[in-house]
Amino acid sequence: MNYRFLEEKIDDIRGLPQYADCGFDDETLIAFFRVLEDRRGWELVRINPLALAEKFDFRPDDAVSLFLLGAKVGLFAFEWSLLCPRCGCRERTYGSLRALDRDVFRCPLCDAEEAVAADDRLEVSFTMPPSASGEWPDQVVSLPEYWSYFFSTSVDWTGELLDDFARRSAGPQPPIRFVALPRGGKARIRLDAARAGAVGLVTLETHSAFFVRMKDDANRPPAAIDLEYRDSGFDRREAFAPLGPTEIALANRARRAVGCLIGSPDPDFLRSLVAAHPPSFRPFCSGKLLLNHQAYRDLFAPDDLPDDLSLKIDDLTILRADPEGRAGSPVRSRGGGDSPSARRLFDLLAAVARAHRGAIERRAGGSITATFNAPLDGIRAAVRMAAGLEESAAAGEDGGGIRIGLHRGPVVAVKAGRRLDFFGRAMNVVSRLLDLADPGEIRLSEDVMRDETVAAYLRASGYSGVAEEIALPGPANMVTVYSCRR
Repeated sequence: MNYRFLEEKIDDIRGLPQYADCGFDDETLIAFFRVLEDRRGWELVRINPLALAEKFDFRPDDAVSLFLLGAKVGLFAFEWSLLCPRCGCRERTYGSLRALDRDVFRCPLCDAEEAVAADDRLEVSFTMPPSASGEWPDQVVSLPEYWSYFFSTSVDWTGELLDDFARRSAGPQPPIRFVALPRGGKARIRLDAARAGAVGLVTLETHSAFFVRMKDDANRPPAAIDLEYRDSGFDRREAFAPLGPTEIALANRARRAVGCLIGSPDPDFLRSLVAAHPPSFRPFCSGKLLLNHQAYRDLFAPDDLPDDLSLKIDDLTILRADPEGRAGSPVRSRGGGDSPSARRLFDLLAAVARAHRGAIERRAGGSITATFNAPLDGIRAAVRMAAGLEESAAAGEDGGGIRIGLHRGPVVAVKAGRRLDFFGRAMNVVSRLLDLADPGEIRLSEDVMRDETVAAYLRASGYSGVAEEIALPGPANMVTVYSCRR
């Protein structure tokens, strides 16, 4: 470990203007670096901030902020990885959102396509460069090393899945084997399939797959297959062979070493197995979480975003709030710009949103639009905003009534000029809720109220809700909303 480099990065982080806004003290920063000093090998590659936070007792939001600050000063590199929801394979990894696939990606292990979405299929991890760590583990020396690099550490397979996998794969060879080939290396891989199906060879460096389709054909002699691996992947996609002994002569013609997984269950069986026993994922830093993190927006957006960004988010909680001045008039200057009063109120509301793990999405005058990963965070922020303005008004400062709308739903993240923005019907719904709200009122959609934690928090905060039907433009335009007041 390059300890001098680490000490320099501590000072660099302290010098960032955004450091003071992250909400933790200097002791937290020092404790974070002490944890890093004791990490080795794979512990410094593709780090999950939420797993580290749980292990070393950091607040999850603080851990994400610390990694973002570290990335800003060159202590870490971003890794945006598309995860297969079936097997947890990191199908592709990018250093920036600028290179992210737009619509779909294909898992070579499952031989299936998946839609790109920021919620649960886009993992953001952080890797310390060798200049800081002093080492870089070799992912092609063994199956455990290869697995550590190319599979998310957040995935958990069920016992039923593993048992069924082992039973179907029962035979003279293990269900998953690994072969490492140096540059120019060769290997002979023996297959002894007992039933018809496919045996797959997969290299995750280039996300390339080759399948041997085994058929019950007693009239065909044992097969011998010549296969080459090149810089772009295998030189062909499939071959056919009879059941029984088959030998693959694999030659590595690429300019680097390569690892190869050999799996005996065919992809159709794998897909049915995972459908019956889906794996679970422990919490990880998703693309959605990062886009909703104010430190990421302050430190990296919009420069880290491609101009043609179009990233689906399946479930985003959106809050729109419009405060009014002490006399009940909106706090905007006559020329349409921000008055000093509007700026103070915006800062108050923005601080509340940030304290509840939200990020500012848009502002106009004294109004605010914030986005959250969960409805409970959104309603907590809404209640605190209303209380904060009441306290400000009681102290003779800016404040008074506030109108709030809160909704959740699918959106598309885009880059609009110099900021991150969101589009979709959900944005139209929350705007309509804000229009309907009176000062002192929080308008919630049924999609938000359906979350039991939201209803419980409102009751505990002294709010009661009245349901009503409203009309929205477009098909299926009647929706249930709740008017909530204390």
